[in-house]
Amino acid sequence: MENKKVLIVKMSSIGDVIHTMIPVATLKKNRPEYEILWLVKEHIYKILTFFPYIDGIIEVKKEESFLKLIKKVRIKDFDIAIDFQGLIKSGLITFLSGAKLRIGYGKREAREPLSSIFYNVRMDGIKEKHIIDKSISLLRPLNIEKKDIVKKIKFKFPENLKRDVEKKIKKNFGEKKFIILNPGGMWHTKRWDPKRFGELSKLIREKFKFEIGIIFGKDEKIFAEKIKNIAPFVTLVNLNLEELFYFISMCEIYVGGDTGPTHMASILNKKCLALFGPTSPYRNGPFNENSDVVYKNLDCSPCHKRKCKNPICMDTSVEEVFSKFKKLVEK
Repeated sequence: MENKKVLIVKMSSIGDVIHTMIPVATLKKNRPEYEILWLVKEHIYKILTFFPYIDGIIEVKKEESFLKLIKKVRIKDFDIAIDFQGLIKSGLITFLSGAKLRIGYGKREAREPLSSIFYNVRMDGIKEKHIIDKSISLLRPLNIEKKDIVKKIKFKFPENLKRDVEKKIKKNFGEKKFIILNPGGMWHTKRWDPKRFGELSKLIREKFKFEIGIIFGKDEKIFAEKIKNIAPFVTLVNLNLEELFYFISMCEIYVGGDTGPTHMASILNKKCLALFGPTSPYRNGPFNENSDVVYKNLDCSPCHKRKCKNPICMDTSVEEVFSKFKKLVEK
């Protein structure tokens, strides 16, 4: 087997990076002799240190010039570059990496069609709908197919991180089982009403006696507080990204919209109930068999709108969500 040095280009977002982990793990499993380095933005860097299927990480620093970034990439002398991002910027980085084999999406598949000019192997006419399956198609030029997929990722969390998070879990929940509710989301159209999360919390507590942790990101505490106003017994949990990843790994069930932590729950193989509205669960939904989705699939869905005067796609009743939650508990 011939050693190759491979550049993975998937710089952001958190959910997109999580979705790319299964294809990259599949690459490493089938080509263990390859040295794989992942190009990623610095705020996501640390979660990739838990991912044991790569040999190194190249950070894209916020204040770094594009020229400095390219020099940092080219000095690695890559043989293969795979652009899972499909943007003009990621395509240009792939081209300038100096790799002889540059793999990416064709015009019909790329998020920005012009990016396809930067590859010398382009994948078009992809039949797979889910983004993970679609990403695995980029491995076909390396003779790796969907049947070779790694379905379960084994993460390696550092002992100090585990110890710190476990202390917080014990402080908040004791030895009791806990679930996670996440009312946040980058787009307001992806968010389920926090008041309904509050009502859901009351039903869950009454029926199953779970402890309930409410997570929130930057500028999202207001949603968590609205839940607590309705269900005072819930615990608001504020964690950094690395702590959150391990915290989710310790929960019984996770409930949230189409956002980064939801995809964390999926790749951690947790029982996950994902609430979808303007985006498609057939493309972005949980990939593990322990999960379910709530999705209305309206005529206007998926619209991918970040703003909407009447986001009826997220107007799901508490009873409907609770019904699906009960099925996950019993699963």
